[in-house]
Amino acid sequence: MTPVLEMRAALLGWSGFPAILRFGLGEPEPTPPPVTEVIIHRQPLRVAADWQAALCDIWRRHRVLSPGFLKEIEALGLRERCGFFANSGPSDQELRVRMLAEPTVRYFGREWAESQLGRPHLEDPHADYAARIDREYQESIDGGEPLLNLITMLRPGQPPTVYTHMLLGWTAGTGRRAVLSGVEF
Repeated sequence: MTPVLEMRAALLGWSGFPAILRFGLGEPEPTPPPVTEVIIHRQPLRVAADWQAALCDIWRRHRVLSPGFLKEIEALGLRERCGFFANSGPSDQELRVRMLAEPTVRYFGREWAESQLGRPHLEDPHADYAARIDREYQESIDGGEPLLNLITMLRPGQPPTVYTHMLLGWTAGTGRRAVLSGVEF
């Protein structure tokens, strides 16, 4: 397995050769229709799910992003619910997809997820959705406080999709910027 495939498998929580094999088997996953509208309602933190509140507690203990943050998330079994986006440093201001939440992967499909890892999140084929969510990511990073949003996505011919995300942002004097998104569909 190539180092790139190993990294992608690790970020998506897959391990071993059989996980990679399944991408070549069966029918391709259907591509969901484009998101036509995104409605975002800010929620008070007091209505966060227990696990989202636990993410906030961990974030408050790790005001400087460190490997300890992700270790605590994994220890609590919350890794699969989290997406992580970060730039590569001061010369790269775009947030890149580093890790995707499993509910997001289920919704948009594994093929989409594989194509997004390592790329700037604004290069998502769902461009309008990505641009709208980016404003929330940037607010979380720049504001220095957790944000909880209730999001409704509208697609032609589909029932609305409603989910919440808890956004936890970091910035460092070195030009690094990052945001963790705790997602619940």
